[in-house]
Amino acid sequence: MNNYQLLQNHFLQRIVIFFIAFGIYINSIEHDYVLEDKVVITENDYITEGFAGIGKIISHNTYQAFLDDNNSGQQEVNGHYRPLSVITFAIEYEYFGFNSKIGH
Repeated sequence: MNNYQLLQNHFLQRIVIFFIAFGIYINSIEHDYVLEDKVVITENDYITEGFAGIGKIISHNTYQAFLDDNNSGQQEVNGHYRPLSVITFAIEYEYFGFNSKIGH
């Protein structure tokens, strides 16, 4: 197999890309929650309800539970509707609790 054939091997390309991505992100596994994770994950009551909170997650913006809990006086933050990622956090919480290693 010559060099051109190696470059055309799609399986090999996928393996190389996998190991590059794995090498870049492996160090994040040991990190804890940071920055907006407090607002979106650890202090979001919709997430701590697990599966029961999915209906609220779908019907509200990402930051609504945090704003309600902190009596910020702000009713809604527009433009922050990301239900899929927040539903994923709720499912992770249901099975693993707050474990940043799972999310990373």
